[in-house]
Amino acid sequence: MRILAATALLFSLSTTALAGAAEPDLASADGFAATCGAMPREASQLTTMRQRQAFAICRDVALVQDITTFIAMARKTLEGKEKISDAEINQQLRAKLSCVRDELRTVRLVLEKVKLGKNEGLLIVPANWTLDLDGNASIETWERYFFAIPKRGKRPFQFRMPNNEPSYYQDEYQLDASVRIDQSDILWTLSYHYFAEALLETVLSYTITRQNLTGHAIELFDPSGMKRANRLMVRGFQTSEAMRRAVLAEKDDDHEWIANPTQVNTVFPLPLDAADFKVWGTALGFVIPLFEGKTLLQPDAKAGGLLGSASRICPAGQGLNVTHFYNNPPRYPLEQLNMQYLSSMCQQIDKAHPASGLFAFMLDYGRRAESQQGAGMLFLRHLLWVN
Repeated sequence: MRILAATALLFSLSTTALAGAAEPDLASADGFAATCGAMPREASQLTTMRQRQAFAICRDVALVQDITTFIAMARKTLEGKEKISDAEINQQLRAKLSCVRDELRTVRLVLEKVKLGKNEGLLIVPANWTLDLDGNASIETWERYFFAIPKRGKRPFQFRMPNNEPSYYQDEYQLDASVRIDQSDILWTLSYHYFAEALLETVLSYTITRQNLTGHAIELFDPSGMKRANRLMVRGFQTSEAMRRAVLAEKDDDHEWIANPTQVNTVFPLPLDAADFKVWGTALGFVIPLFEGKTLLQPDAKAGGLLGSASRICPAGQGLNVTHFYNNPPRYPLEQLNMQYLSSMCQQIDKAHPASGLFAFMLDYGRRAESQQGAGMLFLRHLLWVN
């Protein structure tokens, strides 16, 4: 009884102290350090919506730091004189990916509970979130501006290595960009968490059994992980659609992140017009039922190329059920992801499972994009920023 009483007292004191703590500050460098330094380890200790927002941001930033440090240390190990076996590498990598997945899940569960009322959104300035990301006890220029927001503009996606030239960030980034978090921003972040968690569940569903890439080098390890990945993907797409609708419904114009066509006070790197929102909604309208198993993908032989060859997988009148891949994943994907396995995904198209319009939509979008130089990379930039 005394133990229970002491535990209750400690919990009461900790939650009272948390409730009375200074308001989260993620707009200044000092505020960011103090706020994240004071964050509790347990999400159950969070008592306000402001604390939940700060918790999600601080934990995500810490996760980026953890992953970057892990990569830097792994590179040193591989380049060093000390030899490490392939089995040890696989074990360490799997352990790290499992930790990352669990951390994403922790933050995702917190984000699911965030329902912002009036004036509850935090003001954030990501360029002020400065950390030693790679664990070398110094902060280089690329680390100083890692979380800074790129300048707005319709530029194609470009992959670049970290840059240590301060002038680059002065020219290409909005170093004073601030955002007042609203509910659509919470949904934007939440959708990314669903997708990232789904990706890790997919990867962790398999394990490497041999180092040479033979048919049995990669083997199914956890079939239930594939089903979880499917559910997370669906939730991610559904949340993206909810976010799209929430953005379109906004009437204010105060330090916006992702903005609708009527809002101008925004720092979102990619300008979005009414046509972008329409394409976004149309695509999700096809993707969501496809990943739910309610519609079937029916490739068109007239498309030509790889997409056209996919039309030969199923007999006439049938289409691919995408959820089959998650519910019945191949044991050895390097060996079994072939025409025979893909044919097992075929299902009769009927009223209960109509053909999806996604394929026709993709072809039409592709044809229109062909006339625009760099349209493919611009689409990729849309995909990465808007999800």
